[in-house]
Amino acid sequence: MKMPKSRPPASLNTGRWRAGAESSQGLGFTLTELLVVMTIITLLAGMLLPVLTAAKGKAVQLDCQGHLKQIGLVLTQYTDDYCGTLMEEVDDNGIKWGERLTREGYLPNAQLLHCPKIAPFPPWLKYHYAYGINGHLTNPFGSPFKLINLNGSSKKILGIDAERYWAAWYAGPTAGVITYLHNRGTNMVFCDGHVASANDVPSKYYYGIDRGDPPQDQKRLWWLHPNDMFW
Repeated sequence: MKMPKSRPPASLNTGRWRAGAESSQGLGFTLTELLVVMTIITLLAGMLLPVLTAAKGKAVQLDCQGHLKQIGLVLTQYTDDYCGTLMEEVDDNGIKWGERLTREGYLPNAQLLHCPKIAPFPPWLKYHYAYGINGHLTNPFGSPFKLINLNGSSKKILGIDAERYWAAWYAGPTAGVITYLHNRGTNMVFCDGHVASANDVPSKYYYGIDRGDPPQDQKRLWWLHPNDMFW
């Protein structure tokens, strides 16, 4: 005759169930804890978002400066090939400088004329200019200027962020005006090939507002002064 299996005491079963319940409760979160975690995540996101936005804007600005750097290099190469003569912004046939540089193989890609900060333009608008060449240098005396005659090339603007293919201190408010697209700054390439950024370049118009002529010494960033020339 088989003996029935004995069952553990009720007190043991109850204790085991309580232990399991306590361990399950220990793995969860209270509503207060969840709210605290969500608040911390929100605060961290709010702190990181401006940093990420600024980093993205800086990357775009550096990309734009790379465009200007290459434009400055090819313009210098052009002057070397043409006995030191700087290219005019528009030649006698009405061809602008960017198109001519591209056609003659100096500029490898017309997209370099386009600032990455600006939304892409239609494919048929091939030669859109987001950079203006300094109109004070291209034809200052009624004939093309020889860059080799320039003294202090590191202090003379060659190209700059602008709304058209040329720029000048007096340009604007709708033509050739300087643009401040990069963290309220504009990018420039100088005649010696280096690039820089500034929040305010000496010019008559600033964000479309006429503020009068800049002082003579500040205009020398643009135009030629007798002391800026080798005679």
